[in-house]
Amino acid sequence: MANTSSLKNLFANIASSIRTKDGSTGKMSPKDFATKISNLETGTNATATSGDIINGKTAVVNNQKITGNLTFQTCYVTTTTPDNSSGQEGDLWIVTG
Repeated sequence: MANTSSLKNLFANIASSIRTKDGSTGKMSPKDFATKISNLETGTNATATSGDIINGKTAVVNNQKITGNLTFQTCYVTTTTPDNSSGQEGDLWIVTG
């Protein structure tokens, strides 16, 4: 758990959390926290549908929590890209090469 025993530690922890989310590395003033937080990506531009997400897993799309219903028959691991004649609908292909 983060050390929040002082205001300085609390601010340092908040800044560190913001940096983790936005990828920044520079110094950050507490007066900038509100703007930095409001600029964080929240998934509002996501385009996944329940059919794109594995059955039972969840995601936030356009600020709505959705539960996946994608099922697959077989999982293949290959080093070459499969063509459309390979496998059947619902198969999962993982290309490693």
